[in-house]
Amino acid sequence: MKYIYNDFIPFKGYAAMCIGNLVFVRKGARVTTTLMNHEAIHCAQWKECLYIFFLPLYVLSFIWQFLKCWNWSKAYRNVCFEREAYVHEKEQGYLSHRERFAWA
Repeated sequence: MKYIYNDFIPFKGYAAMCIGNLVFVRKGARVTTTLMNHEAIHCAQWKECLYIFFLPLYVLSFIWQFLKCWNWSKAYRNVCFEREAYVHEKEQGYLSHRERFAWA
């Protein structure tokens, strides 16, 4: 996992975004252990989705959630990948005992 600090990715309002094994961090964002764990969980999700299936599954999950509630924030928080990352982001060592496809 490599961290790239920049002014463009992710969009304003978000601190970091994982794409494959790269974590883009918005300049000025506070990088905490919790944030690093959250993004490490996403990196594991990307890997187990063979990198090519993660993004389509993420987008479909977001669309489904958005159609259910018509609320961007609620839809984002209810994406299956985000639910796993938010639930376990404060657990040190979570990835060492994480079950495969825990997001499903």
